[in-house]
Amino acid sequence: MKNVSPDDKDLLAWKWSGDAGTMMISDFGDPTRTTGYQLCLYDTPSGVPQLEWSAAAPAGGTCARKPCWSVRATGFKYRDPDLTPNGIARLVLKAGRGGAAQIGVKGQGPNLALPTLPFSAPVTVQLRATTGQCWTASYSTPKANGATRFIGQGRRRHGGGLAHRKDDLRRSA
Repeated sequence: MKNVSPDDKDLLAWKWSGDAGTMMISDFGDPTRTTGYQLCLYDTPSGVPQLEWSAAAPAGGTCARKPCWSVRATGFKYRDPDLTPNGIARLVLKAGRGGAAQIGVKGQGPNLALPTLPFSAPVTVQLRATTGQCWTASYSTPKANGATRFIGQGRRRHGGGLAHRKDDLRRSA
């Protein structure tokens, strides 16, 4: 995550990797029509989790005169070159077995409206589907946590279980 002035230089990237289980395409719902997504970031000032930032990738819709969502062989892809409504440029949902499932989010620009840094660890990032499905990563010891940049690397939780693969949240240059 990079939060600088001017805001058009702000960046966000988040990656989530699956555990040893299987994630089916149906676990993502149908973002082309009915399933929206919200990326949320929480930090822990005074030991109490607090929502610091969120951004939406709504279901359906048109982005730059094309459907925002497309169906892929292993999942879905959201692409919004206009960066509306909240600066999310891309969201990739990839199903898979044995740890091959992946989620990736990228955003940029002033519509991100990123929060003030640094964060109070642990930092938790969740991608929530309107179906109730949620993918979570927690970052107890960030690689970088300064006035303009946050890079987290940690262990991922999905459905309440802690997994062994690492996920990254970057606000990188």
